[in-house]
Amino acid sequence: MAAGLPPNPALRVLVLGGGAGWVLSELWRLRPQAQVLYVEVSEAMLARTRARLRRHPMPAGAALELRQGSEASVRPDERFDVIITFFVLDCFTQAALPGALARLHAARHPGAPWLVTDFWPARRGWRRWLLRAMYWFFGFTVGLRAWQMPPWPAELAALGLRSRWEQHFFGRAIAGIILNEAPAEANEIS
Repeated sequence: MAAGLPPNPALRVLVLGGGAGWVLSELWRLRPQAQVLYVEVSEAMLARTRARLRRHPMPAGAALELRQGSEASVRPDERFDVIITFFVLDCFTQAALPGALARLHAARHPGAPWLVTDFWPARRGWRRWLLRAMYWFFGFTVGLRAWQMPPWPAELAALGLRSRWEQHFFGRAIAGIILNEAPAEANEIS
């Protein structure tokens, strides 16, 4: 995460789908004055984040707004120096993905990095079977509407975003990527 954060100590950060709040500790370790909008669809995850904040309070000078909702709850006038989406993009249906990404893209200040960590699309092999099993499981247990991996790398590239840093983990099952606008000859998301 450190490589993707601008040097400004008081960054305005959007964390979409932050889960139980672990990312806040790391973010504030790196940028103790970060101003964070933390958007999470699950009230249970927001409750876990609040509990975590009682155990690990935010540093002096930091700010946090917890908001229950999705990318649609980000107001049109809100702008951010960094967007963080960890294990969120794979949750969109293929039909909903372009609109969701466009809304998030519009919330970025020009040149603001977008940090993505997510499952990497797979066409064959064990990763494909793992993804199928995960979509089936989360579809039945939590009502996830997506039943297959949307083409999030291609949709981000269509917005003019390019990878300036990329690393794959667990046999290319998971990718960590830092995106920015870049000249056409720059590396596209692979």
